Amino acid sequence: MFNKISHKILEEGVKWIDKIILVMALCSGVILVMIMLIGNFEVIARYVFTASVGWALEVPEFLMLMCSALALAYTEKVGRHVSVKILEEKLSQKANKIIAIAISPIYLFMAGGMLWGVMRWAMIDIDGGRYSFMAEIPLIIPRSFLIIGFVFLIVQVLINTTKNILFLRR
Repeated sequence: MFNKISHKILEEGVKWIDKIILVMALCSGVILVMIMLIGNFEVIARYVFTASVGWALEVPEFLMLMCSALALAYTEKVGRHVSVKILEEKLSQKANKIIAIAISPIYLFMAGGMLWGVMRWAMIDIDGGRYSFMAEIPLIIPRSFLIIGFVFLIVQVLINTTKNILFLRR
């Protein structure tokens, strides 16, 4: 009885995480559109009105960072991260799952290291009250997106690894 209840709770949790990751991916797409609009705005301001806008160079950099961070977990979920397709196509589905499980600890270690580094970076920003140069954006804002992105990436890797293990147990 307890096993069925805990399994149901985990399934519901994964469904909610999937929904959150989808929203993050959609936000990533909206941010890409914002980057394009700001880039076009800067070009028009510079060449039509001969008035460059300082923040229009810095803000897209932060937006690209946010866009990438928000898309991390989604690209993991749909299996679109860098992989060797030639090798994957030659191996069976079972062999691919075994390789994915074997690589997961390395992947988690790397993502965890990045998360730890970004969190240290964020703490320095909080303690120092650091801002960007041109737009005077508190640097904790883009760092927060990186933290969120790496946390959800780690969760998605754990979900995928669990699914791969369950596939092999069948």
